[in-house]
Amino acid sequence: MSPAPDLATHIKELRRRRQIEEESDEELIPPTPPDQAGDIPVENESAPESPAPLNVEGAWAAVGFAVVLVVVGLPVWWRTTTVYRAPLPYSAVEELSGLRRLHFIPVTVLAERRADGVPFAAALKSQLKKPGPAQYHIHSRGLLKPQEVAVRGASSLTELVEDVLQTTVLHSGTLTLLLLSSSALLNPHQIHVTTSNLVILAPHADVSAVASVLKAIALDVPIGEKQSVALRGSYRPPIPPPHKVVSEPHYSLTLTLMLPEPHAFHAHWQPAAAVAAYLRPLLDQLEKIQLRVSVRCQQLYMTPLSGIEPQWQQEHSHYAVLHHQLPLAINAIEAKLGSFVSTDPALHFIVYVPPREHSPLRIHASDGAPLPSNSFVVPRWGGVIIHNAPSHNSSTLAEGPLAFPLNTHFVMTTVLSQLHELLPVPRLKSTPTVSVAAMQTPELSQWQLDALARARVTQYYQSTATTLQSLHELVGEISNMVVSEEVAGRVWQSVSEWEACGEAIQEGRLREASLYCTHAHEHAHAAFFHPSMLALLYFPDNQKYAIYVPLFLPVSIPVLLSFKMLFSLAKYYLRPGSKEAKCD
Repeated sequence: MSPAPDLATHIKELRRRRQIEEESDEELIPPTPPDQAGDIPVENESAPESPAPLNVEGAWAAVGFAVVLVVVGLPVWWRTTTVYRAPLPYSAVEELSGLRRLHFIPVTVLAERRADGVPFAAALKSQLKKPGPAQYHIHSRGLLKPQEVAVRGASSLTELVEDVLQTTVLHSGTLTLLLLSSSALLNPHQIHVTTSNLVILAPHADVSAVASVLKAIALDVPIGEKQSVALRGSYRPPIPPPHKVVSEPHYSLTLTLMLPEPHAFHAHWQPAAAVAAYLRPLLDQLEKIQLRVSVRCQQLYMTPLSGIEPQWQQEHSHYAVLHHQLPLAINAIEAKLGSFVSTDPALHFIVYVPPREHSPLRIHASDGAPLPSNSFVVPRWGGVIIHNAPSHNSSTLAEGPLAFPLNTHFVMTTVLSQLHELLPVPRLKSTPTVSVAAMQTPELSQWQLDALARARVTQYYQSTATTLQSLHELVGEISNMVVSEEVAGRVWQSVSEWEACGEAIQEGRLREASLYCTHAHEHAHAAFFHPSMLALLYFPDNQKYAIYVPLFLPVSIPVLLSFKMLFSLAKYYLRPGSKEAKCD
């Protein structure tokens, strides 16, 4: 029995047999025809390397993502983030801002002797040709038959004024001069200014004095002020005095009775009746020139005027406080007056009853003399009236609070005087040659009302120009500021009213100019302070980058990589033989 073969010898034998079988199979394969030789690759021939396999599904997915982002995402993002800007009238604002508007004031000279009217009108016209904020149109004519009868039949100046006003139609914004043939009714004056738009002149009246009076009546130019804007060689728009309030369509007027010691004094006051008798006629008159004032009354207790130290004046037997110290006491009580109850500009008028330790209290001027009104005005704020309680002693106060009525006439007339001083109401004082008729009611005279309307129109016209120019500059400097249709509509409306106001000014239509300028000012103010305009006012560009970069940077990286796969897919389909390979 022969020994078994080892494992290594057996493996070698199996390999030899497999090699022999493979060689025999190759010999049995028939030769390839010549026409099919190109279809079967030969192992020994050198062939170019095939490209790496491409993930077609992934490439198409990347292409779809990129297309959706570019075709849909970018337009939606552009549409939702584009700053909308409605068209604004830039050229109209620039054009209107460069125009010079002068108040057109018709002046009619009514001459009792027709021959005196023509030379007087010519001389007056030459005096009023100097540069100023107004353009006077002067013409003269004789008296009509009713006017002639009224002038010749008058026995006093008062009767003359009444009769002439009954026979003469005086329009708002105009001035009428009545040139008499005799000065008997005017002696010793040369010029008499009535409460209407009528000025009565003596035959020998100085023309230059008449021109000064007309300027003062029309535009609040003080008589005799050599450096007034109306007398300068070059005219500049007038600036409101620092003590005047800024012209606004609405004001909130507050009457406050301050009693620092209600346990000692009890003041009886009926504010509703006082307002109806003294303030209401004036407020109704101011509404004619688009000025509306709302009134409210209140009482404050235990609130003294702090910050002042009255000193006893043995010479006058009362406590005295200097005039310049009083405005400092307003800061302490400002928060208690309730200015926050209305968004309108506030005017405060305080009636202050001093405490026992400082009673009686009087205000002294800088020269040490007591002020007759015992009141003071705070510029652009209001005024304070000191109303002392009646004489009393310790025994009287021991019985309880001293009750006394307020002097309503003194308080309300002082309030009216202070209100006239705060508003741009012109004042004309009598002189040796000029007499001025005083109003017997709380209302303004007609020429005062017209002058106030002209001053407000001038301020409104300038304020509207400044507001619209500032708005256009702001929109030009801040590129991402939204200009909505509402804002643009208000701007266009303001420009339209502004242009109409300028035309009314030059044509002498004062009431219409007041209406147009008020509306133009309100529209311009509302457009400038619109909430949509203020939303992006303090939104700088670096904040935009801080918001958009973290949002778009993670999204943009896959998009950029998808373009690489897009190029690979295009290269795959554009290479030769790609269609045959796809069909196989």
